[in-house]
Amino acid sequence: MLSLAMLAVSGCNAGLRSYQQHSVLITASEEGLDLLEQEYQASGQMVDDPLEGFNRAVFGFNDAVMHEIIRPVSELYCGLVPSVVRNGISHFYHNATTPARFVSCMLQGRFDEAGMEFGRFVVNSTAGILGVSDFAGQHLGLVIEEDEDMGQALAHLGIGRGPYLVIPLLGPSSVRDAAGDLLDWLMNPLRYIEPWELYAGITTVRTVNDFPSRYQAYQQVTRSALEPYVALRQAYIQHRKASLDR
Repeated sequence: MLSLAMLAVSGCNAGLRSYQQHSVLITASEEGLDLLEQEYQASGQMVDDPLEGFNRAVFGFNDAVMHEIIRPVSELYCGLVPSVVRNGISHFYHNATTPARFVSCMLQGRFDEAGMEFGRFVVNSTAGILGVSDFAGQHLGLVIEEDEDMGQALAHLGIGRGPYLVIPLLGPSSVRDAAGDLLDWLMNPLRYIEPWELYAGITTVRTVNDFPSRYQAYQQVTRSALEPYVALRQAYIQHRKASLDR
């Protein structure tokens, strides 16, 4: 359920699908909520949400799992594991998932970013000890401000966003971004580790390890919102639009 908090907005692998980097107008009244909807409608950002009933049910399920299961496990984990180890785990997983970001950059014609991804991968996989240390960023200045993903590549290729979708345990997405998350996952070299239980363990550790920052972003979007579902939905769409416009 990573990308639920995440995405406050993966948003989504999706969410992922970073997750990570956006803000939304949090409403304090029904008038404020109506104004938010009107502003999005006027700007052409109104969300296609024909599955709202289903999405709201999944949102409630994800919210409960996050608060009742993942949060207490993550708090225990963070109390036992030093921050330097947790940072190393985050760097390792980020480095291992370079292939999808590299392919996304290439498909979008972002060749400078693709070269940066490749250079970071080579350096961090060697001098950075399989990516545990971000040697490329800390010592060579090879820093990428925003990660690319296959959902962005599909958008660049002209594929429409499609209906908004909340995925069980993953969180906010869309039909296009869900397809992009699947491609990201297929290009993740860690998923080919055998036996599958080892990969499942790595993914679970990553979920718990990255949860605090994603949960904080999720709370910032939903905590004071009159309608948390709408607030998260709009934050996700706003974030994804910004990622395509940059």
